[in-house]
Amino acid sequence: MTWVRYDDNVRNHPKVESLDDATYRLWREAIEWCAQNLTDGVIRSHQLAVTSIRASRPRATKLVQKGLWHLAGAGCRSAKCPPSGFDGWVVHDYFEYQPTREKVREEQAAKAERQRRWLESKKGGSKDAPRDASQDGSDDVVGDASLDGAPAPPRPAPKGGAGTTSLPAPPAAVGGVAASGGGAERSSVRRCPTCDNALTSAYHRNVCRGEAA
Repeated sequence: MTWVRYDDNVRNHPKVESLDDATYRLWREAIEWCAQNLTDGVIRSHQLAVTSIRASRPRATKLVQKGLWHLAGAGCRSAKCPPSGFDGWVVHDYFEYQPTREKVREEQAAKAERQRRWLESKKGGSKDAPRDASQDGSDDVVGDASLDGAPAPPRPAPKGGAGTTSLPAPPAAVGGVAASGGGAERSSVRRCPTCDNALTSAYHRNVCRGEAA
């Protein structure tokens, strides 16, 4: 999309203030058509009808008489008018407010390149592109899973207990007796041959015996 510029006091300009409404609209809409189609203010004879629904040769003649347009090839010496040598009209001093076709295309290409580089930086996670919360969050999840996500190995089945379902590992201490170590206190406690915990322990009563049942 292109933009056009006007003097905010253009309605009071001597060339404009005496125009009838339809001719004024033709002048404005023709400038917008030239900007949209990058014609550098040039309106060829066969293009007049598409510049505005108010376009007509008598109105074009009025614009020429007011000095807002001039006939193509009329030899305007203004540096703000494009050279012309064809059948049609030129918006007088078009380049005073509107950029040239080459300038518009350069700006469009530069904008497209900036957008391409921004999208690539976002896609590649470049430091130049801001990291959003969703990306940071996904990185945290992956890091946590690699450290804490590995399950504890299953407890091996007791000797002679082929086919017996292995039980989850008991807590570090059950019934006040350490799970590891071989002191005298351990040998005096009656233990379950399946879970290796004290028969009076909550683990044996609620887990081992419950599963055995």
